[in-house]
Amino acid sequence: MPSSPLPTRFAPAERVAEGELRQQATQWQQNQTLVLLANAVPDGILILNHYRQVVFANQAFLDIIDCPSQDSILGQRPGEILHCVHADIEPGGCGTSLLCQHCNATRAILNSLDGNQDVEEVLLERRDGLPPLNLRIWTTPLHNNGEDYTIFAIKDVHLEQENLTLMQSLQTLSITDPLTGLFNRRHLYHEAERETERAQRYQHPLAVFMIDIDHFKQVNDTHGHEAGDRVLSALANVMRASLRHSDLLARYGGEEFAVLLPEITAEKAHAAAQRLRADVEAMQIPFRGMNLQITISIGVSGMAPGESLSFENLLKQADDALYQAKQSGRNCVVMV
Repeated sequence: MPSSPLPTRFAPAERVAEGELRQQATQWQQNQTLVLLANAVPDGILILNHYRQVVFANQAFLDIIDCPSQDSILGQRPGEILHCVHADIEPGGCGTSLLCQHCNATRAILNSLDGNQDVEEVLLERRDGLPPLNLRIWTTPLHNNGEDYTIFAIKDVHLEQENLTLMQSLQTLSITDPLTGLFNRRHLYHEAERETERAQRYQHPLAVFMIDIDHFKQVNDTHGHEAGDRVLSALANVMRASLRHSDLLARYGGEEFAVLLPEITAEKAHAAAQRLRADVEAMQIPFRGMNLQITISIGVSGMAPGESLSFENLLKQADDALYQAKQSGRNCVVMV
């Protein structure tokens, strides 16, 4: 379906004479305050004259288009320097005006021509095999020395999204044990203290497990640390499958694990621990043509509705119960 024609006020197709263009560009480039501020911000800055030609570009914009200098794009239109697929073939596109309706920036541009600011997100298709650009574009009209200009502030949204993804990945790494994928000890304490306070405030039950792999040193001594890592990962998987999604699972250190179980009484937690113990005992872990088998000991502590215990106290009680389970022959659950 062909695009509807753009309003006549959208932009003239002519280009300013070379001498006048150079004069306009010099006026902006010699403004030291402008240059300093434009290069201090992380967004691309582009200034266009009335004929929609580039008269100024900051370093951030040059980085977006991978261009060595603004002199090489002086007098061009945005679609031309961004290699938009519509820049040359679309009558109302960047090759003859500013930015066409294909990249959803028309409203911002028309508002700018009417003397208003606007912001639009633009997905720009490009030619010559270049990847598309996802840009957020702010347009601001400006009248200077008798001439009309438009200031473009341009953010690479794709880069913003990549940075957000990277930050989220780094955050995940900071709270996760890399081997098992469970939470680490620091995150356990952070979440558990908040959950314990919530349980006390609303008088809800709460339980804690301390788990230890029985004779784990023998696994490492007999089969090597690779086997030990396989056992730790397999145990983490069984814990995920056996326990609730709302339970917070953490590798406490070495072969020890801790679990925080919100909204559950000590008795129900004890039953859940027994199921987990049985699931681990039945587990077979393939390793170099053999099946490794392990057992675990579990200590369980709980806080009844109306009780007031810190997470440290609950963890200490669960650890004492774990010690009793070890002393009782291992592969068992003890609740205090």
